[in-house]
Amino acid sequence: MTTEKTFYLAHPFMSRKEIREWEINSLNKIHNINTINPFYHPDSFDKFKEQDIANNKYYKQLNYKKLVDTDIDLIQASNGLIVIINGQQSYGTIQEMVYATLYCKPVYTIITNKQDEHPWLKYHSTKIFKSQEQFLKWISRN
Repeated sequence: MTTEKTFYLAHPFMSRKEIREWEINSLNKIHNINTINPFYHPDSFDKFKEQDIANNKYYKQLNYKKLVDTDIDLIQASNGLIVIINGQQSYGTIQEMVYATLYCKPVYTIITNKQDEHPWLKYHSTKIFKSQEQFLKWISRN
């Protein structure tokens, strides 16, 4: 009997549409990897436009404690993190990596912006990949 694993998918807000497409069409459908995407849970950012995020309009309306507590709970409930570091600014992604490390969750980090030697990223990553394709090849074997 196999146990299904669910991974929290941490990534920058501004890349969420293309990452969501990769998540659904590749991770979920082709590789049968269950994911929790924080931008698509009920208290997600998705109902707001990018310009609202950029000018802090959304953040002013946000129940930030509820959002962060929900994300932390989702990290705790997951079997680990799949992290995308692509050069887009993302304070949350880095914090999610730290929480996963504190909760002893594996962190599989896909770094596409050539920062794979950054000490903090290395410290908080169980394994680093230089592309989504490299990650998918590895995960399909493990």
